[in-house]
Amino acid sequence: MNRVILISALAAMLTLPRISWSQINLPGTLDSTFGVNGKVMTAFNSNACIARAVAIQSDGKIVVAGESSNGTSNQFAIARYNSNGTLDNQFGTGGKTTISFGSGNSVARAISIQSNGYIVVAGSYQTPVQTNFAVARLTNTGQPDASFGSGGKTQTSIVPGFNTAYAMAIQPNDGKIILAGVSFDTLNNGDFALVRYNPNGTIDPYFANGGKVRTSLGTTWDQINAMALEPGTRKIVVAGRTSNAYALARYDSAGFIDNTFGSNGITTYTMFTQSEIINSIYIDGSNRVVAGGTSQIATNVDAVVLRFLSNGSIDNSFGANGVSLNDFGGIDILSAIAPQDEYIVGAGSFTIGGVSNFLTLRMDTLGTLDWLYNGSGFNFTSFPGNSGVSAIAVQPSNKYMVAAGFYASGAVNNFAVARYTSVLTFTGVDDLTSTDNVQIYPNPATSILRIQSEGGFDKISICDLSGKMVYETSYSERSRTVNIEISQLSKGIYLVRTHRDGVITANQKFVVAE
Repeated sequence: MNRVILISALAAMLTLPRISWSQINLPGTLDSTFGVNGKVMTAFNSNACIARAVAIQSDGKIVVAGESSNGTSNQFAIARYNSNGTLDNQFGTGGKTTISFGSGNSVARAISIQSNGYIVVAGSYQTPVQTNFAVARLTNTGQPDASFGSGGKTQTSIVPGFNTAYAMAIQPNDGKIILAGVSFDTLNNGDFALVRYNPNGTIDPYFANGGKVRTSLGTTWDQINAMALEPGTRKIVVAGRTSNAYALARYDSAGFIDNTFGSNGITTYTMFTQSEIINSIYIDGSNRVVAGGTSQIATNVDAVVLRFLSNGSIDNSFGANGVSLNDFGGIDILSAIAPQDEYIVGAGSFTIGGVSNFLTLRMDTLGTLDWLYNGSGFNFTSFPGNSGVSAIAVQPSNKYMVAAGFYASGAVNNFAVARYTSVLTFTGVDDLTSTDNVQIYPNPATSILRIQSEGGFDKISICDLSGKMVYETSYSERSRTVNIEISQLSKGIYLVRTHRDGVITANQKFVVAE
């Protein structure tokens, strides 16, 4: 398979006149206004803690959930950060809180924010004899919500054995909570499993068979890792693995398998035979399922994004026959994906030589890495020791992507959070001051660039990032609106300038895309 070559054409470019390279901030770089140089590290105590889920409140605060050890067992661990990365002292104790379901181990793997600001966290709790789905709800100050379950929490056994929830969704119309994951019986047969709760934490008896559903895909290890609700239909799409193949299923709003999807409600897909797992999904505006995960053949583990049509078949218009396979030269694990404007963003871990770092990437809706993102389409971010991303969230303005996971501090793991920019910005405002209000669109552009100016102009010029003039035209009469043919320009970042009476009246950046 082809390897992504780590070459950034942008890094070789020189500078625009009076605009230094350091003043161009590419999307995919760490946001210096967040934490310390874009990163935050949080310990709950001297024992280990790992972040596994992240959500962003409507006010921009970031809530991260996972697990922390109290020295004898693990508990749900939740931290809330202000938009600048500092811990929010209005939440829990000093911005942190923990939830224990008992003396056994509790692990939080999913988080959602309700419309009233309450925080729902889900995962599993291990009793002395089995493991159960577990879910808790907190008020917006981090206190257990006494109106939910018993003391703010509840747990559910699907069958006697090992039951753990990896995904959660809250129905927007009625606030009911769906958990999805895997249920292993005492014979060690693992099946897809879902449970639906009423908003007060009681089991919803009108969902499937008494509030629970267990679906076998025909192997001994069928596991849900991700879930999304189909807009409008309230259908439930889940994805994960069946043995070593990618697996998806769709249920109707009542919790019964939807036979109009795939083959009798189920889709399986495989490229190789060793290990193929979906870790994350979302449903795009055309009701297509976009899935992110990993593919392994021999010792080569690659990050993969797939797209399926609304009927469950692979979408051959995406990537190569429905698959975008990305090999960055190490062990490349894609843990999470999300939509961001017209892009697909994802994150996970990159491991080489025994050292792991955060991996983030961005691609277009055709499955091609977006070269503008960090100049290559991907980024590696190091923390002290090994690190990796478990989950991502896109802030409502689409300006930032937040990645949460862990970093190893000696022999102990701690929460690790990083925030990345998603837009191309120029700093050094004085150098780009404009006297006219000029609009250019579309941006990015492919063939035609439309320029509008309230004050008018008698000349247009375009420079590339080396300062070379690549386009210039003059007008005998002052113009306010023109269309410029740019298909002859190579893809890249350019600066268009409007002139009037020998004076530059506006500077605007734009991107030429393929």
